Amino acid sequence: MIKRAEVKDFKNIKKMFVNFANSAPVDYLHNPNYDEDYIDQVFYSVMKQGILLYAEHEGKPAGFFIAMPAGDIWLPQVKPVMREAAWWVEPEYRDGTIGGKLFLKYLNIVKAMKEVGKITGYTMTLMDQSPDIKIEKYGFRPIETIYYSG
Repeated sequence: MIKRAEVKDFKNIKKMFVNFANSAPVDYLHNPNYDEDYIDQVFYSVMKQGILLYAEHEGKPAGFFIAMPAGDIWLPQVKPVMREAAWWVEPEYRDGTIGGKLFLKYLNIVKAMKEVGKITGYTMTLMDQSPDIKIEKYGFRPIETIYYSG
């Protein structure tokens, strides 16, 4: 089941978020010590302004998807772009359809938002450990490459 997250889902999303951080390609994110109240506030903000999706499989937490609108600092009059910030599927569910369903739910929401003029566009980030999906077939095109040093 894929749905828009509710406050009651925060606890399960936070547990999965630790797994997400531990899989990040940069070490400083590993073994995070999150401030629970702060993370709750971030999730409230995402629920109000962005997209917070929650996936369950047979009653167990299976994944989440987070996206937030980002305005252009140089052109503040332009509607924001919805930027995917986190897409996670628990390892035991990766051979199934949960990741794809989260992605498609995100696409449905952002396409509707763009259609009514709430956003200018939307993004997806694929990292080295992301599944090998052909994102271009959904209308995306590459616009940047991010490098990290540290």
